[in-house]
Order: sequence, then C-alpha cells, then structure tokens
Amino acid sequence: MALFEGTWLQVHQLDSLPGDRDSLSEIITLAKTYRAGGITLKAFDGDAWMGSDIRFPDTAPDALRSIAQIAAQKAACDLAGIGYAVWVNPLHPFDFGRGLDFLDREADLYAAAGKAAGRIVFDSEDGAGFWGANRPVGHARRLMNRFRGQAPNVVTVWQPDGRRRFQHLDNLRPSEWAPHMNVYAPQVYFTAFQRPFADELGTQFDTFNELKAHHGMPADAEWRPTFGADSPSGEILAAMTMAANDQNATGCIIFHLAGMRPSTFDVVKQAA
Repeated sequence: MALFEGTWLQVHQLDSLPGDRDSLSEIITLAKTYRAGGITLKAFDGDAWMGSDIRFPDTAPDALRSIAQIAAQKAACDLAGIGYAVWVNPLHPFDFGRGLDFLDREADLYAAAGKAAGRIVFDSEDGAGFWGANRPVGHARRLMNRFRGQAPNVVTVWQPDGRRRFQHLDNLRPSEWAPHMNVYAPQVYFTAFQRPFADELGTQFDTFNELKAHHGMPADAEWRPTFGADSPSGEILAAMTMAANDQNATGCIIFHLAGMRPSTFDVVKQAA
C-alpha cells in the first residue's frame, strides 16, 4: 500500500461542513475535482466514536460509529480512486479517573479501525483535551505496543504538535511513539505559530531527522507535513513547494476541511 501520496484533506466533523460537502460521497467528489490524494475522517476521541453520544457528537449520517462503516467508506474511496484513512485523538485515562485498561481499550479500537481503513493518523498533543504533557513513562509505549501487536501492517501516521519550543513535542515522550510510525506529519500552522512557513517547516524537518537518529523512528519513515487550512493559500503553496523540492515530500495533509479557504482548493489542484 502507498503511504500518503498527494494532498490529503482532513475532516474533523462532517456536520460542521457546508451542506454540499457534509457526506462521504460529496467529499469524494470534492477530492476528485481538486485532485486531492485522499481524505481522512476522525473516528475517535479517546475510546468514543465521533458519531456517538459524546459532548460534541458529529450528527451527520456518515460520521463514524462502527468498524463496518469504516470498511464501507474505504471501499467507496477505493472505487473512486481516492485514498482513505481514519484519525484518532488518544486520551489519557488519568484525566477521567480511569485505570490503564483504558489504554488497552483504545489500542484495541484503533487496531480494528486501522485494519479496516488501512491507514490511521494519531493526533498527539500535550495540551488539554489531548494526550497531555509528561504522562508517566511507558504509558504511550503500552498503547502503541498493543496497537502494533494487533495491526502490524497498518500504515501509521504521527501528527503531533511538533514544536520544540516550550517542549511541546518533548512533553509527549517521542521515543514511545516514533518507533511505531511509518509517516511523520507534524502540525505546521501559519496562523497558530506566527512564523514564516519556511522557518517552521525547516525546523520541523530537522526534528523529523532527529526522531530517526535518536528516537527510534524507522529509517524508511516518510515526511508528510500537516498545514493549516486557514493559512494564506500563497503560504501553503510555498510550503508545499519547499517540502517537495527540498525535503523529498510527495504529499501533505491539510487540516481541516471546514476551515479551508476557496483559494486553497486551487492550490491543491495545482500541486497535484
């Protein structure tokens, strides 16, 4: 299976999208129109399906609620010639007064979802509402070891807040995540980081190489940066060009579809 080729559109919640693109079939049409490489839909917050009875559920009919649904969506994307992946936000049990068996439940669910989709993206961040900072040694390793034990051939994408400033990446204990990842897709957001894309992209590419050298990331792991959809389209195009020409990236992810500027769709088509 190819890893993550071309530009991928990441969807947070289908019900937050305009009415002409809030279903899988409509997003497939959109991706084909602008020659995107694939789409990735959010499956889980922790152990909760996005379409389940959570605090902010995705109420759209195609919001993910089961493994069978993931398999059906992948089949539809395969038929259309569009890549498909799911993404997850692993949470830590201590935030809910839960035991470490919560990590095992997450791993089991993610393994099943990953096997159905073929690809899975792990959004790991050190802030509130995410994995969090400085969790006990071995907890992320436990999650990922159990996941990989059940899903050894699933393409894994790590999508952390990769900034070294303020220890954002280091707070995640990268040596516990990196060995299990096939693709590194750190968040490079112009609007959030307020740095020129070229500077931020260069810094995070250096981190990618450091993860390979010192944190166990596989030598054949690939570089696919994540760009913010609300960034100026000119900045995204410049970043895509830099990643392709100077960093050997053959794709990227744009997060997230609901915030995407109209001019950025033309950039996606131009980059294809």
